[in-house]
Amino acid sequence: MFPVSPQQAYGWSVAVTPSGGDGGALGVPRPVYCRPLVEKDPDMKIWCAVGVSFVPPAHSGPDISIQAASPISESPFVDTTTPIQKQLQSYEKTPAFSCIWICSSTHSAGKVSIVDANRPNDVLEAFNVCSSHLLCIACVPGVHKSDYPTSREKEILKKALAQVSPGQEAAIKTGSGIADLGSIIFVSCATGSSPPLSAENFSADLTEKDASDQGEQEFVAAHDVEEQKILNARIAMTVWVGSQRGGLFVYSANREYKKRLHKIALPDAVLCIVHIRGRVFASLADGTVAVFHRAADGSWDSENYHQLSLGQPDHAIRSMVAVRNEVVWCGCKNKVHVIDPITLEIKATFEAHSRQDSAIRQMAWLGEGVWISIRLDNTLRLFHTHTHQHLQDLNVEALSSMMTGKSRMGISLVRITAMTISCMRLWIGTSTGVIISAPFSDGPDSANPLIPASNSAIEHIIPFCSLGLAQVSYHGHKEEVKFFVSVPGVPGYLGSPSSSKRRQSDVATASPIKGPTESSAFTLLMSGGEGYIDFRFDDGDGSTEGERHQQTPNRTDRSHLTVWQVPAAGFERS
Repeated sequence: MFPVSPQQAYGWSVAVTPSGGDGGALGVPRPVYCRPLVEKDPDMKIWCAVGVSFVPPAHSGPDISIQAASPISESPFVDTTTPIQKQLQSYEKTPAFSCIWICSSTHSAGKVSIVDANRPNDVLEAFNVCSSHLLCIACVPGVHKSDYPTSREKEILKKALAQVSPGQEAAIKTGSGIADLGSIIFVSCATGSSPPLSAENFSADLTEKDASDQGEQEFVAAHDVEEQKILNARIAMTVWVGSQRGGLFVYSANREYKKRLHKIALPDAVLCIVHIRGRVFASLADGTVAVFHRAADGSWDSENYHQLSLGQPDHAIRSMVAVRNEVVWCGCKNKVHVIDPITLEIKATFEAHSRQDSAIRQMAWLGEGVWISIRLDNTLRLFHTHTHQHLQDLNVEALSSMMTGKSRMGISLVRITAMTISCMRLWIGTSTGVIISAPFSDGPDSANPLIPASNSAIEHIIPFCSLGLAQVSYHGHKEEVKFFVSVPGVPGYLGSPSSSKRRQSDVATASPIKGPTESSAFTLLMSGGEGYIDFRFDDGDGSTEGERHQQTPNRTDRSHLTVWQVPAAGFERS
């Protein structure tokens, strides 16, 4: 609840503090774009998204992944330029850009649409992935010097694997046995130890030709340009997509988007994907986590993985987060398991909620705190990264009801459906379509914004939030908020004349979103959800929710994207 009465700024309800100041001093995210993802397909529903920021070696220093894939002579006296080197030289000249991969589904297929973050109206690519819903997506960086050594990890995991008897391992793989908490087994897709690749689990576009890609040799001759391109793509940045029927798909994030690099059949729905220092964790609906590793040459080993058990077969692991680049927090039912990414040991376990039947839905980390949301709950909880102490509760029902009004039944219908941390703010999306941006404060009950002394000091802050600083957007969705994604913006794109004309056209046909777009450096934050609504001009027609679903979707009922521009200077101040 706001300390006094709120005021409006750039489409936000901003708190007015007792001292007379306002949240605008913290910086207000400026809405710059809003429209449906796809105009021609009203049945398409968006589910999740991920931001991909591409910075080629010329902008970020030596690219370790490409150097490892294409060793070349360093002699200054011999011209060793090869087709591969020319390709890499062209690659290094590619300008930096940010795009967003958006997963959506229709009645017959799961689809990926790639849009330019700075020109959201431009769909760079769109392609079908499989015949089931796409539930999660993650961007995985290329090889980095901070990645865990593969050889060392294999030796450590041998000890953990020895603790599971061959009989117990066979029973777990066939589904006739239940794994103990923390048990680890090795699964080899190449030898048939994993679930079979069936037409029920995958769409018809997974052909035998595609499956044979997994068995090709990773070490290829340097003169074979085409195979070297594939190897470079595999070692470079990738995007991983998980489906409802257990499919895990890997694509290149910076070239030949449609070309699938790997596909893996897992035993249950893939709910969350997290990368940490050369490891990819994929959590499943059956209470297990599949952990993938790189091969010796840096490419991903899609034929083998380790399976870590964290719960019963009906205990879905809906959320994971990499904390301090040291451990992975996995939410299973009402508990958080802290996993060592090298040994896969459970270092600690604690309850995020006292109700045994509750389930963790989202987690977001910054500094020394992790915010956790609970399924079917309107309260967020903050925990310390080291002590796991419960630090703060944040109930967002009052802020959401300020936009939508209170339920006539007297029952709270507000729950948290999306959450992320960006630009020193906690972004919260609710089941009622309301979007909340809460700048961090220097204490749980303080109205003073948290201002780190430097970027390095952010590692040691505790991201408390105060409702007195919270900002609530009048631009929202008609149904639940599905996701938030933030990427670096490129100055001049959203403010260019061609973009301005396009935005004016969008405003004329959709919704009036205006505000300054010129900035030297800024972050773009996108929300996705079903429908669009301006809570200042609610066009409710009195029809029930069931009646609205039976009607033909109009333009404002389709899956919408909304983009806000947040100044980079606000990262330290807001």
